[in-house]
Amino acid sequence: YYTTNRGEEWIGVDIDRDSDNPIMVKDLVFAQPAGRMYAATSNGVYRSDNNGQSWTTTGYIYHDVESITFDTRGGGRIYAGTDDGIYVSANGGTTWDLMVGFIEARDMMVDNSRNPSWVYAVAEGGVFVSDDNGINWATCNYGLTNRHVECIVLDSFDPEIIYTGTLGSGVFT
Repeated sequence: YYTTNRGEEWIGVDIDRDSDNPIMVKDLVFAQPAGRMYAATSNGVYRSDNNGQSWTTTGYIYHDVESITFDTRGGGRIYAGTDDGIYVSANGGTTWDLMVGFIEARDMMVDNSRNPSWVYAVAEGGVFVSDDNGINWATCNYGLTNRHVECIVLDSFDPEIIYTGTLGSGVFT
């Protein structure tokens, strides 16, 4: 669904009309060029080039995609978190490469205030960070008493502050 009047009216868009199985959209991200969006779904990654009015499949990712994020500074990389690991595409989703197989990313974000961009992923094991565009990953869980992390967000006013939401223990900074 999308709205052009701040939620007074919603317009439905079927992301995959040809599918016999209903598709669950789990995450959305805007990308470049203007009007491009990506959707993480139960049936892979879909792309729209017209602000979500129509959708096409990208290069095939076999697994259920839980999260998706876009790096505006890292050459337009797209990161997709699945139950099989984190995939990356450097060509608009035409092809995908498995970057790391041990992180089942529930949510991800890119910190574009750093150079190169840092990529964060959260999973049941806590928070993971890559400072080299997803090539190498490390945990960053100091002070995190609950490692069942569900979501992560960068403070839009202070890029040094990151928030995580956990199952049962609230929010950490």
